[in-house]
Amino acid sequence: MSNPRIPFNESYYSARSDNGEWYTPPDITDRVRRALGGTIDLDPFSCDVAQENVQATHYFTRERDAMLYDWPVGHTLFANPPYGRGIIGKCVTKIVREFPHSWHTGIILVNNATDTGWFHQLARMSSAACIFQQRIQFIQPQDVTVDRNTRGQIALYIGNDPDLFTSSFYDVGLIAYF
Repeated sequence: MSNPRIPFNESYYSARSDNGEWYTPPDITDRVRRALGGTIDLDPFSCDVAQENVQATHYFTRERDAMLYDWPVGHTLFANPPYGRGIIGKCVTKIVREFPHSWHTGIILVNNATDTGWFHQLARMSSAACIFQQRIQFIQPQDVTVDRNTRGQIALYIGNDPDLFTSSFYDVGLIAYF
């Protein structure tokens, strides 16, 4: 049985086999905000409920899909893109395409899938990363902890202040510099 290919311009949520809502827990988003100097300007793969925690100035939702629009220009970006097979690469390609002309600093939270092309796209742009010691306990709607997380994660930092990133993440994983 093969997986159908999803056109690049199709909604990123359309590839999800679950409800697609795995929110970043507050302990991680607090660290992200610290590492980004206190503010997240854009969260491209989000929803209203997740924003109660992330608190980005701008964000995209299912209804206003980040894959279909140009992103607003800002200083800081945080992305926890959907991890669905086939779609994560498309989301990373969009991040890589938008970042150079729109953003100065960013943190991208993804599975530590070092054997994928999309991972290498992000790593080439990054100056540091945190390889988490433990799997992140993502949250679903109604504050339900996700119990199906079968992969480890990595936070990739794109920017010019890896020391600030390090001071925000050093106690939750191994910090690597690129």
